[in-house]
Amino acid sequence: MSFIPRCVCAFIFLFPGLASAGGPRGAAIPLPTSVANYYIRGTQPNQLTDFIQSPDECGSCHGGEPNNRVDWDGSLMSQSARDPLFYAALDIAEHDAPGIGDTCLRCHVPQGWLEGRATPTDGSAIEWGDREGVSCAVCHRSVDPFGGPDSPPPEAQILGDLGDHAPIPSMDLMGSFGHGGNGGFVIDPVTRLRGPFPISALPPNQTTPPAVSCTPFHNSFYSQPTFDSPFFRGSEICASCHDVSTPHFLYNAAEDRFAFDFDNPGRIEPTSNKYHMFPQQRTYSEWLRSAFALGGVNMEGRFGGTQQPMVSECMDCHMPKSQGNMCAFVSTQRDDLGRHFLNGAATWVLDAIGRAFGPEGTFELSFDRVLALQEGIGRNRKMLRCAADLAVDVETHAGGTPQLRVRVTNQTGHKLPTGLPEGRRIWLNVEFFDACATPGVPVAVHGAYDAPTNTLDAASTKVYEAKVGPGPDLAPDVGLPPGPSFHVALSNQVWKDNRIPPRGFSNAAYSAINAAPVDATYADGQFWDETRFPIPPNATGVRVRLFYEAASREYIEFLRDRNPNAAQEGDRGEVLYNLWANGGNTPQPELMAVFPPTEAVDDGMAPCWLAPNDLATLDPDGDGIHAIAPSGDLNGDFVFDDLDLLAFAAALMSETPSPVLLCKLDSEADGVLNGADIQGFVDLLAAP
Repeated sequence: MSFIPRCVCAFIFLFPGLASAGGPRGAAIPLPTSVANYYIRGTQPNQLTDFIQSPDECGSCHGGEPNNRVDWDGSLMSQSARDPLFYAALDIAEHDAPGIGDTCLRCHVPQGWLEGRATPTDGSAIEWGDREGVSCAVCHRSVDPFGGPDSPPPEAQILGDLGDHAPIPSMDLMGSFGHGGNGGFVIDPVTRLRGPFPISALPPNQTTPPAVSCTPFHNSFYSQPTFDSPFFRGSEICASCHDVSTPHFLYNAAEDRFAFDFDNPGRIEPTSNKYHMFPQQRTYSEWLRSAFALGGVNMEGRFGGTQQPMVSECMDCHMPKSQGNMCAFVSTQRDDLGRHFLNGAATWVLDAIGRAFGPEGTFELSFDRVLALQEGIGRNRKMLRCAADLAVDVETHAGGTPQLRVRVTNQTGHKLPTGLPEGRRIWLNVEFFDACATPGVPVAVHGAYDAPTNTLDAASTKVYEAKVGPGPDLAPDVGLPPGPSFHVALSNQVWKDNRIPPRGFSNAAYSAINAAPVDATYADGQFWDETRFPIPPNATGVRVRLFYEAASREYIEFLRDRNPNAAQEGDRGEVLYNLWANGGNTPQPELMAVFPPTEAVDDGMAPCWLAPNDLATLDPDGDGIHAIAPSGDLNGDFVFDDLDLLAFAAALMSETPSPVLLCKLDSEADGVLNGADIQGFVDLLAAP
């Protein structure tokens, strides 16, 4: 019987129709891998002296508002071990490359992995407590794996005790430092907690000692000291799980191209260098080779960090600072308390987790925790709306078709989008309108999305995404055609990566971290992209929107139709599909940006691109459409000049003016052109 977490098994028991038989199945040819291929340096299973504490222990003191536990409850970090998308993908990856689940479980289920329950690597041994995901203690017992300066005193001994398991820094293909990855974390074997500043120290500009210091409480409760660690003040703590490689495909330096080969079932990369393995995700390295890591960028509080307009570290956006209490026993507030929101881009997955595990499912999650997930969804939507800006203008060329130029600017510290390559994408939706046609109905659409079927017309627009798959040499061995594939564990070539890089991008630096653009071109320093769309005849206005989709319908159906355990109870691909389908209420794309920026936001959160001072210029009549042709442009060249005067005169003398000219010039709305309409045209001439 295929395993899924017992809460999902219970969910299927409670709702037996959820996991019905799926569609036709097909399978690739597995590679001859084993868990030995996925060894990564760092703390190994069963090396902890103290078990990982439950977040409930922390919540009793750190659960108030604003504070850490309630913030964390709304994040995908807290649900990484309940994520149904993860488990459906794990089933296929485990079939395609047996043992690869060890790499996946390291970061999604760190407590279970550290305490020896990642064997077998399909996750069938994980327990209820493991499903708290990336919990408080997993992070706050973390040790700088390379012993950075000013590390707490015990850490040199901890690293020394690891012996041959001690991490070695990943060096990119130019020899530059890249920290760690692939879940190669080091965890203090005993319960010694760490944070970004001394718990007993006074907040900035504070002279009165707090009524109660937390340090003695921590020390007495855990019988161990508590430390401040510079590791918690920098982005390096994020590197372990936000740079992911496929360890069984190793870099072949002898090739003239970036080749990643599988040639030995037991072969490993001896230093665990992520840059010598096939790149699955490079979020941390994308940041590391950006302007944000090299001194920071003034983002003027765009991501909620009003306390720190300069954005440098990952936390500045994903854990913005605010005022709050460190714990329930300290009345003094700090104004530099990093909120544990851990915002990202997850929306429908958090909702699906709440439905599956909350009161309407197994009740593993309380009402309050499901509410926290909904609040997290709202914050993630706001983050998506701050991630990009749109700008448009019209290009005209003598004798050519006028074109609309659309620029998308990446406002994040990594690629847009970043992370998983499978099914994750951003695209442009461009709608042209004709003032003389049906009001509000576009005359041409690029990037149309059919909501009932969750189908995107990708061929008509720009889609920003990464696509991986087997290369020509590997494809015959795994029974797949060479080219893009959702079989990520069988992918050793990047076939497309046109995602927009961040500020500070350089082609050389990104090539060195295996993250260069593929089938796309970006100049050094470019953190935007431009696309041109032909303007249809007589179009007078346009609306441009940028949408995000965390998982395409094609990917969700792949996870359902290719699950190797389809004939068994608890098919995790079918569970995911039915949570996604939600009785026909499938998730719709998330709006990231719109031009003109006048579209109302249903939840009342103002997006970053809403610029009231620009509204009179961009959308003077407030209809959500940006005018791209002057009102007096009669000949369709997007310029109001003397040629339009001649066209007006010709229309007046014509017994049968064209419907377009009649629409544009009949200011009296009496169905004819005559002298009474001259004043209306004169008014157009006088208009600014």
